Amino acid sequence: MFSIEEMIIQLDSKNLEYKKHCVIIDSRDRDTNIYPNPNKYVVHFNGAGSGASILDNYKNIVEAHVMECILPNSILNSVPYLILSIPELQNTLSGTNDNLNKASTILVPDKIAGSYCHIRPDINHMLKKRMEPPMNSLHKITLEFLKPNGELYDFLGQADINDENIQHTLVLEITTLNPSMVR
Repeated sequence: MFSIEEMIIQLDSKNLEYKKHCVIIDSRDRDTNIYPNPNKYVVHFNGAGSGASILDNYKNIVEAHVMECILPNSILNSVPYLILSIPELQNTLSGTNDNLNKASTILVPDKIAGSYCHIRPDINHMLKKRMEPPMNSLHKITLEFLKPNGELYDFLGQADINDENIQHTLVLEITTLNPSMVR
């Protein structure tokens, strides 16, 4: 029989295990009946919900990091950057207006490849959200792509909801904390 003292595992840097998870979100997978325009949609975790869904369920989240975003280069003709807001991950920026204060990151085009522009916010150290204490779990994330004035960016325009020219991809890295049971 173990005493209470023996059952308590002290968490320190020696018995903490960090694991990085790469999550790739493709706007083509959203529920287009609910979200015809890929400017705002929900991604569910643990296979829940309709439309875009990640099979895994992440617990004890200590960090979320937008690694890359691939957007249609049509944004270059209308705005200098887009604001990406993910309310479930809280804001990570402080800015000169409410739109920037609610932002998770801003997406500034980095490289043009054909009809797409690649954005790597980690180059600019935009979104690297550290959660202290760790976030217990993440059931869903809402992605909102906003113009600098705070209005939702219209990817759709006159295009069909499945048009390849309005789609985007987001690569998100989620780091979780798993206490190891090593004594």
